Amino acid sequence: MDQRDLRVLGCLESSLRVSWDARGDDVVVRVAGEIDLSTAGVLDSALRRAMTAAVPGTRLIVDLNEVEFLGVTGLRKLRTACEECRRCEVVLMVVAANEEVTHPVHALGMETVLELRAQLPESRA
Repeated sequence: MDQRDLRVLGCLESSLRVSWDARGDDVVVRVAGEIDLSTAGVLDSALRRAMTAAVPGTRLIVDLNEVEFLGVTGLRKLRTACEECRRCEVVLMVVAANEEVTHPVHALGMETVLELRAQLPESRA
């Protein structure tokens, strides 16, 4: 998949924008806006679609650096996606250096479940 195949899954009336594409062997999901009860379904849908492009042994990287709010419902969606990825032998990695994401992850002890990184890892060819 190349840049022309970028999938935009957010909608105009939503405060959440989600897209995904391939970067080497990785599938990268980019999320911007607020992840709360009203937008968590958009995130869930995007993660499920992206998981269909990931194959065993690859990584699904969720870039949350442009997320302005991450609520408990969003964290639950990420945890569920992580569990599903493990069953499919795909590594789910969350990238975020912003306090809006790192604070709730640490406050709820989710760093033991989610592989949290401060920056995007190098792509694997």
